[in-house]
Amino acid sequence: MKVSRTIVLILYLSLLSVSVSSQQNISYDERCTLPYDGMIIDEDTVFCKGDYYLPSGITVTNNARLNCNHAHLKGNFSSPMISLHQVTGAGIKNCFIKQSKGGIEIQNSQNNEILSNTILDTTKDGIRLTSSDQNTLSGNIVAHSSSYGIFLYDSRKNVISKNKIFDSPEGIRLGTSYDNRIAKNNINNTKYGLLLSFSGSNHVSGNVLHNNQYGAVLVFSSSFNLIAKNVIMSNLYSGIELIGFDHLVRPVNNTIHHNLIDGNALGINVLSSFTENN
Repeated sequence: MKVSRTIVLILYLSLLSVSVSSQQNISYDERCTLPYDGMIIDEDTVFCKGDYYLPSGITVTNNARLNCNHAHLKGNFSSPMISLHQVTGAGIKNCFIKQSKGGIEIQNSQNNEILSNTILDTTKDGIRLTSSDQNTLSGNIVAHSSSYGIFLYDSRKNVISKNKIFDSPEGIRLGTSYDNRIAKNNINNTKYGLLLSFSGSNHVSGNVLHNNQYGAVLVFSSSFNLIAKNVIMSNLYSGIELIGFDHLVRPVNNTIHHNLIDGNALGINVLSSFTENN
């Protein structure tokens, strides 16, 4: 009897030791939270893997880091899936978003990171920045958007890099946006791979724009931009196009050099006489 009790006690203590040890080894990334519709993320959060129906989307607040952990977030085309309004220092990564009004919407926000997300089948922009500065958008995939893959409006000093955008009306569009860096993105099967409108002093380099209708288009007073070291190939019409409408609304002083432009109907097309010093 004593031997048997001793064996039972040893087994119990061994199991207890294993249980305590395993709990101590759980890292933050191994814990997860179940997302729910209308959720507000106000602290670092890791979602549990799975499929979730979130028609109203979720909101991320200051300094909160959201790791979706490759969870699938599905909407009903009525709201953006993830919203940041007046947010600083937040992060969003590893989200799989589909069938929402917009994928990720950022307004009046600074110094946020949007990394390695996949956004499909949106009725508006995949990722939209409005009046937002010094954000980083990198490693995202946007496809089958009904509008822009990535759209910057009235936004400055953002880094848009290493994103893949395809099967959308436009790849990347800048409107009234300045001093942004657009680098190493791959854009194909759009009408406009890259379009700059009323935007200046942006650096566009190292991008691959192929199999679009137009590669890169500068229009409406888009001036002092650098377009360099891009691969612009097999676009249906122009590789690079500059469009001006009158002497007040025209692209001037853009620098275009060391691009590989091949297999387009036109290489560089200056569409009107209202351009200068390009």
